[in-house]
Formats: sequence, structure tokens, C-alpha cells
Amino acid sequence: MGDEAHAADDETENTLYAVLLCNPAATHEELRRAYKEQALHWHPDKNDDPEAEERFKLISTAWSILSDDAKRAAYDASLARGAAAEQD
Repeated sequence: MGDEAHAADDETENTLYAVLLCNPAATHEELRRAYKEQALHWHPDKNDDPEAEERFKLISTAWSILSDDAKRAAYDASLARGAAAEQD
């Protein structure tokens, strides 16, 4: 785990993709690897950070949505609607 994990800690995470530190165009396999890496790093039994438990829950939620094709499609559509609304 490098500086990218710590950089994400300092920024507000706006998307579930940011939680997993991956690109929205990531394949299922890339998402799975990102989830496993983040879950291992932030697991409360392995990380003494006071925020580890909450972070781990957020990572698990992100994975539960992004790993399901229908939920991911709905989430991506909601992101697209949000981006369109910001441009108005």
C-alpha cells in the first residue's frame, strides 16, 4: 500500500470507485482486486487506525454495489445524472 491509499484518506471520497481506488471503467476482475487490496489493508484486525472499522464498512458497501451488474449499472446511471445536474 503506497501513498495513493494515504492520499485517498485526505480527500473526500465522492464515489464508490474512489473508495476502492479504481477507475469507473474497471473490469469486474479489477474491481475485485481493488476490493481485496483495500479490505485487507483496512480490516480492523489488521489496522490500528481509529477509522479502520468505518472505512472497512464503506469498502464492503462499495464492493456489494459494484460487484452486482444491475446495482452497478444503476449506480453508474445515478452518477451520470448527478454529473449532468452539476453542469446545469
